[in-house]
Amino acid sequence: MTSQSIPAGAAVPLLTRWGLTPDADLVFRTLATCGPDTAAGLARSLGMSRRRVDDALEDLYGAESVAPAGRRTGPREEAVWRAGSTDSVVQRLRRRQHRAAVQPQVRCSVPRADAVGLSPDIRHLTSRDKARKRLVVLFSHARHEVLTLNPEQAFEVASMRGGATAGRHLGERGVPTRIIGVQAADPHRLVPYGGLSSRPWASYRVRSDVPMKLIVIDRRVALFPVDPHNYERGYLEVAQTALVASLVETFERCWSAAQSPQEVPMPVFPLTPREEALVSLLVQGLTDAGAAQQLQISERTVSNLLRNLMDRLGVENRFQLGVALGSLRVAQYPIGRTDLSASRSHEDHERERT
Repeated sequence: MTSQSIPAGAAVPLLTRWGLTPDADLVFRTLATCGPDTAAGLARSLGMSRRRVDDALEDLYGAESVAPAGRRTGPREEAVWRAGSTDSVVQRLRRRQHRAAVQPQVRCSVPRADAVGLSPDIRHLTSRDKARKRLVVLFSHARHEVLTLNPEQAFEVASMRGGATAGRHLGERGVPTRIIGVQAADPHRLVPYGGLSSRPWASYRVRSDVPMKLIVIDRRVALFPVDPHNYERGYLEVAQTALVASLVETFERCWSAAQSPQEVPMPVFPLTPREEALVSLLVQGLTDAGAAQQLQISERTVSNLLRNLMDRLGVENRFQLGVALGSLRVAQYPIGRTDLSASRSHEDHERERT
């Protein structure tokens, strides 16, 4: 999205004609005329409450009319928002209005709380996409801590990409993140702890089960799915102090009972007596020929045994086989030896070169 700053007093189209709120129209008009600003700055200059500005920014972001433009440092670091170019914004809003006219049944406006029996501190984000966009705004305001419960065994690509980006931004700002996930049923044996500890910006723990999907920002706002079996039905955003405190208590109980990924034992990988004897000889430094002589089998049988192990572990070469067996604590390596590839005979190397 490109941005532009137009001269004060220049014509800016009314966004209310395309379904945006008057607050959203006013915030867009201010950003387009005066240039990028934070939510706090907009609230001060417009004399609006911070909640109204946040809601307006959420509507504009969902309509692809504004975008984050970096961060403003200071006593309280905040996201800076910029308006898109008026021409491109109008084009997108026209297309959205046309789609709504053609397919009115997929309309996804957020209902008023009193219209659905919810209190003013509970909002229904009526689709997964709206929840993702709302989280962008909430994460931009996060200051103290983000807590997450993930009951999924696998994630959509969009969710993984968005979560990684948001996590990095939180980490860069020094906002601690704690995540509880489900231990993978079949973790990748070439990635330490199934990749669960590959997030330097977060503290991660695992459990055999996680009770619900939950995201809590600064212990003041919580989001969770309306339907735990179908996230596409949207999320509830809760700001009731007592309810958020109860959800935080649920997270803390799960955190206390969870384990770090390093503490979770890898699945048992049994070896046959012949495989165990072969691996033991190879990690001691014997060549294929030497191991074959010790076991009184042919070198071809040695190669077939190793190939079978590679197929069972889903690896492609002897180095990966050594890493996988080591991570499973099946092979104990002598000092200075880290893989099975060093055990190959001179003939193996000659065959590879030819």
